[in-house]
Amino acid sequence: MLKILLCGFAQETNTFSAFNTSLQDFKNSHYSKKLNLQAPNYYEAPLVAMYQLAQQEQWEIIESLCTYTDPQGKILQHDYETIRDNILNDIEKEQPDIVFFHLHGAMMAEAYDDCEGDILKRTRDALSCDALIAALFDPHTHLTEQMVTYCDIPIWMKEYPHTDAIDRTNELFHIIKNCLANKVKPVISVYDCNMINMYPTSIEPMLSYLSAVKTLEKEDATILSTSIIHGFPFADSADLGTKILVITNNQKIKGDAVAQKLGKELQNIALGQPLITLLSLDDTLSNIKQQSRLTKPIVIADFSDNPGGGAYADATFILDAIIENRMKHCAFACFYDKKTVLAATKAGINTSFTVAIGGKGSDFSGKPILLNVQVKNICNDLIVRFADGDFSYGKSVCLHHEALDLDIIVCSQRTQTYNTECFTKMGVDIKSRYILVVKSSEHFRASFKMISDNIYQVQTPGLLNFDYATRKYRELQRRVVPINAE
Repeated sequence: MLKILLCGFAQETNTFSAFNTSLQDFKNSHYSKKLNLQAPNYYEAPLVAMYQLAQQEQWEIIESLCTYTDPQGKILQHDYETIRDNILNDIEKEQPDIVFFHLHGAMMAEAYDDCEGDILKRTRDALSCDALIAALFDPHTHLTEQMVTYCDIPIWMKEYPHTDAIDRTNELFHIIKNCLANKVKPVISVYDCNMINMYPTSIEPMLSYLSAVKTLEKEDATILSTSIIHGFPFADSADLGTKILVITNNQKIKGDAVAQKLGKELQNIALGQPLITLLSLDDTLSNIKQQSRLTKPIVIADFSDNPGGGAYADATFILDAIIENRMKHCAFACFYDKKTVLAATKAGINTSFTVAIGGKGSDFSGKPILLNVQVKNICNDLIVRFADGDFSYGKSVCLHHEALDLDIIVCSQRTQTYNTECFTKMGVDIKSRYILVVKSSEHFRASFKMISDNIYQVQTPGLLNFDYATRKYRELQRRVVPINAE
């Protein structure tokens, strides 16, 4: 009977963050050797999908550690090694025929600038030479030589927002089965686009580009998989940048040609037009003021304070402007502030008190906003769906400012706003809101485009500054072209 070991270890590291990541951060988010088969969270979902597929094949299934935490600075060296070695001990002990990882691809630690490559190499060293190593990655990856060398079947999610983890897991499983049956021999080709950019795939021009890539895969059986590796711009890595990876069935020359073709097409698209349009806060509010009240809410994405990229999620620039302009019927999600959540919880529902909202986390947070608010709702653990898994926001509160009919969701777990449920589960009637402000860059779009025809992505002085040209990349040695938003 074949034996498969399932494990996950993920964090997207923002090296420009002032806050290191600890073992306790992982434990506070998710840290378990037992998968929740009935209601998996986002990072468990691919492992659960692989579990179910392996179960159908009657493989022996070994559950190793699955852990993740939200993006911020580098992981402390000892803590990274502790988590890594926990997984490696299981691999050495069990000697599986197949190891399936759910990794990120942009995880960095003190003394380890390529955590995924380190894990994959040590996994290969621990296994027999004919064991298969397969991994699912986030497209915001720093693709390294070690990752390509020591992972037999590496596949990246294609969509941004990342809504296709289960599809990619199914694709990966199909390749694994064909490998085991000696029907295919995966060979990897890589093309370096030498660009820094972000590539939202639910809007043009990336929507059409990705559609063409998927069509190519379907029409050519020798191409087992293609991956568009976006890169993660908010980290100083020698391997930063956009790359194309193609897996063929033992067709290296063809794979190289396909990767180059797709890469050059992407270069032409990215050089020819902005892929993300970011407005200033002043321009955004000016545009909104010139419109008559719409039947659907306007959505403002606080791009620069997205905790999904390592920001602190308590920047007050947009909140301050909304209050200064006396704009009514607005709602915000989700501010991160444990102390405010605790104070509101102690006060109790329907109680009014004065609180300093935001502006506490870092130099990129702005100033605290002093408001008299009423505790509108308290949730012991706000759980929100994204793609095929759940995210926890921890204990959360909805604070209401009566004069402006303003709602603010504040959470104890630093997590970006993935879904309209961040509002509705906290008692906010989104249909009655004039403006919804979300702390997210792109992942919010899959849900919020269903309730809004007017979405603005706004750049404020937050940590996720989109001006790559002025960012100090000290480790990046090769020539890479930074392409800024419009």
